[in-house]
Amino acid sequence: MAEKIESIKGSFIEEAKNLGLPSRGLKTIFVIGSAANTKVFESETYQDFDIHLLFDRLEIEEDTLRLIRLLFKKVAQKHEDENTAIDFVVKDLPWKMIPRKQRNIGIHGTVLNSLDFQRRITKNYILALNMFGTAEILYGNLEFPKRAISSDQFLSEVGGVGWLRELYLRLLPFININDKNLYQMALDVSYYFGLSPLLHFYYLRNRRVAARKDCLQFFIESEDVPMDLKEAARFIKKKEIKDIDSCRRSLRGAFDIIQFVGNQFGERGTKEKLKFKKIVIDEDSKLLSYLLRRPISMYQIHFMLPEGNFEEILSQIKERFYSCSSPTFNEFVESLQILIKDKLNKVDRPYFWIIGRHKRLFNDLDFALNIPTLEFLLYSWEKGITTFIQRLHEIYINKEFLNTSDVLLARILALVAHNNYLRITTNRIPSVKDSVKRFGRKIDKLSPQRQFFIYLQFLYQLAKNIQSVL
Repeated sequence: MAEKIESIKGSFIEEAKNLGLPSRGLKTIFVIGSAANTKVFESETYQDFDIHLLFDRLEIEEDTLRLIRLLFKKVAQKHEDENTAIDFVVKDLPWKMIPRKQRNIGIHGTVLNSLDFQRRITKNYILALNMFGTAEILYGNLEFPKRAISSDQFLSEVGGVGWLRELYLRLLPFININDKNLYQMALDVSYYFGLSPLLHFYYLRNRRVAARKDCLQFFIESEDVPMDLKEAARFIKKKEIKDIDSCRRSLRGAFDIIQFVGNQFGERGTKEKLKFKKIVIDEDSKLLSYLLRRPISMYQIHFMLPEGNFEEILSQIKERFYSCSSPTFNEFVESLQILIKDKLNKVDRPYFWIIGRHKRLFNDLDFALNIPTLEFLLYSWEKGITTFIQRLHEIYINKEFLNTSDVLLARILALVAHNNYLRITTNRIPSVKDSVKRFGRKIDKLSPQRQFFIYLQFLYQLAKNIQSVL
């Protein structure tokens, strides 16, 4: 495996240069995760390969996106052989390859433009530090300002332990421990959300970042960590889910580790009476109904839960989950794709927060519970223009040909962003026509490719407009 991984790294450098990507703004190629800075691999049958391409510009041209697709395709084809399967996807969201040969390597790519890089080093610094601080640089350089991170940031910002709990609790009701077909999902969820908090625990004690395996070892060797949590971490690391008991044990272990690490940052749950039980936020249903030409209801629903152990929290989540219509754990853009593809009329996006551990919910950058700001519009993790642009880049890279659904998604993202922009800059709730009239009917006569890039270019310009006043 080590020889194969090293060869793939070399091919990314060679092929990127051959395709002329440096002259098109490619600044850095770097690897993170278990394939970075090592020649020792735990498995000879499966390996994740997380590679990032950083560009020094906001706008990435259509031809450049096509060349990025070709880069991944060339590397995968070059190294696949009779015994080795290599699949790839470019997407800044969790992904696992489905093994299909004796040896399997899943190339998981992320493409960052200058706007995304700026968001990470300014607004999502915990993510930036964990990604960039332990990266193996294959090409170029990766310089970013260093600064300390407060406990409050770890509890409220993207990448921190509060964010990990948010994602974990959103996924939990979708894992039926009685269904063996979902054991792989349970294993992946337990592994990521059970061991990722150890990165934060290590940083808290050492004020620097380290690889996941080193953070795990430090956690196990720390005298003040309860023995049951050390055993939970060891069990999760083994990736052994074979039955209901082991599935529940793994998920419970991840929950307990998240809670423990949260406490290390000064977070404490409480059994105080809830001030509110539910927050419902309409997610542009009126605009979506107009664009999709059918009645659409899309809601972000935040449920508040009293403090409890894993079993109690799971029971409360399931009770509230069943009150939702077509619930999904997907983020905003992926939920829109479901609406378009499955032709649903209603989608609920439930979030679950434990009272006393819900500081993240009041992070105005990511959850605009009141009037959104320009910073929210540009940088919000799920609904920011930065994310919209990145998702559209990924769609183009991953697909040989665009279809009408891709164009419709691009149109919706452009108009949702424009709708919010008008709302913020004019201090009023715009009508549907205010957003839609930005694009005339003549655009419908163009090819899907051309329409897609018109909407993408509109988002580029909107981002520039906001950057100029921030």
